Amino acid sequence: MEPALLGSVISTLFPSRAEHTPPAMRPHPVASTEAPVPVSEGELGAAILRLRSKNKAPGPDGIPGKAWVVSSVALGERLRRLFSACLEQGKFPMARQVYWWSEDIAELRRAAIAAQRESSNHRRRRRRDTTLDDTLYETYRQAKKALRVAIAKAKVQARKEMLDSLNRDPWGRPYRVARGKLRPWAPPVTETMEPALLGSVISTLFPSRAEHTPPAMRPHPVASTEAPVPVSEGELGAAILRLRSKNKAPASIMAISSSILLILTLFHGLQAEKVVCDGIIFNHVYFDRELLVNNLGRPYNLVMHKFSGLLFFSHTVQNGTHADFLITTCHIDKRTCSNVSGVPGGYAIAYDAGNDDIYLGGHDGIYKYNFLTKSADFFAEEGKSIWGLFVRRNFYYIEYPTQKLRVYQDDEFLPVAEAINIEVDHFFISKHMDIYFSNRTALYKVEKPKKEAIVLSDEVVIRQIVEDSYGDTYFCTSDGIYIEDKPYHRIKKVAHIVQAFGLTFDEHDQIVYSDRNAIYRLKPSKVGPLCYEVLTNPAEREDLERIKDTLIS
Repeated sequence: MEPALLGSVISTLFPSRAEHTPPAMRPHPVASTEAPVPVSEGELGAAILRLRSKNKAPGPDGIPGKAWVVSSVALGERLRRLFSACLEQGKFPMARQVYWWSEDIAELRRAAIAAQRESSNHRRRRRRDTTLDDTLYETYRQAKKALRVAIAKAKVQARKEMLDSLNRDPWGRPYRVARGKLRPWAPPVTETMEPALLGSVISTLFPSRAEHTPPAMRPHPVASTEAPVPVSEGELGAAILRLRSKNKAPASIMAISSSILLILTLFHGLQAEKVVCDGIIFNHVYFDRELLVNNLGRPYNLVMHKFSGLLFFSHTVQNGTHADFLITTCHIDKRTCSNVSGVPGGYAIAYDAGNDDIYLGGHDGIYKYNFLTKSADFFAEEGKSIWGLFVRRNFYYIEYPTQKLRVYQDDEFLPVAEAINIEVDHFFISKHMDIYFSNRTALYKVEKPKKEAIVLSDEVVIRQIVEDSYGDTYFCTSDGIYIEDKPYHRIKKVAHIVQAFGLTFDEHDQIVYSDRNAIYRLKPSKVGPLCYEVLTNPAEREDLERIKDTLIS
């Protein structure tokens, strides 16, 4: 085409406009320079606990999950450093790829893992944006869904390709897959033939030739004159451990790998101090107990002021000839405690998160804690005996002995109309604005926007209702700790504690609870997986003790 004609066509099809501004292109995202977050002890412990099932097949390494659970006592810190180094360097051991694997699926998997870690790390923050939290979780959910869909499509496509290849290559991958499933059901034919017949067949198939010279064979190695290496304790322990399985076939690489891990764990236990499993199993995870305060009389109403590290609680004391209540505050890290003066018969405690204030209740009214003077100042309801306090959007209190619930409205405390004919022992409103209350009859829940009370349980004695930073509601009862089992309108037990009296969470969301005489904090345990197996499986404990005694002797 002539240049003039070409220019005329282009100018006609794409006329230039002086006032037109092309849209700005979206800039390329800048790669993050931040170092990846290392694997924490909690993440490693949770991963190991997911492997503790005895009825699942091992992974590509051939090591069953139970072996990892028991060996994590000795190898846990080394594994954590190894996984953190893999994340930091971006290098991971190559596993055998499945037949449907592709680079696109690998990229989707990396995106899903990155979205999961970003969402989990954001949820662990003490102060977080709930909108961003929901956005990150939705991003992770969509990435996970895309990965599942891609894997399903890849499996269907791979199966179709394998079926199509039957005609093209009958001795290819389909044949090898079928051969891999076959097992010999009888001895070879040559083992059942008569020697004379076998010799005749061989001589016919492979006739001897006079001119043929067979190749020289490799000479046999000269026997060593050195003394053999003695059997080590590790070899003996490995042999013993291979015999402990009663229902599985021996002589496999899986058994050898498991034995090595268990042997390392046992010798680690022999060389280190004696492991004592006297902690608590909370929601299927073993925790060590850290004693915070001792020699108390039934510590009730545990409330944590997270910014100061002060733990407020009420407990019974002897006041002359009768028992009374006293509110005490303790710094859980410094282990210093002091009694709060100015609140006669102090029992009720509440935290106002909106204003960062602590309110206290006693025999003659409501008080406000003064962090400067470390004492209480009178606030309201003079002469009223306060049984319970709660602050969220509104100010509530329970009057004793009528057990009536009151709320602050129009510059005064008025009875709650919905509960005017109901006795209330404990009252709580969650972050999701669900209402919980209990009395001597049962534990109830009122969901928003419904106004009907639902019975969650009528078999427990509630002593405190709290929630963690994630908005999960927990119930401290006389026989342990329960959590709401949504959406079934019931509660399930997550910890067995004899005579539990109070429950709260510290600034790191670690559980703080009280029994009849003391207050404890639950901390992650280095021997958590091992102690969990020992406490939940008596047979496992007997086996480990028997093997340990054998190795020592």
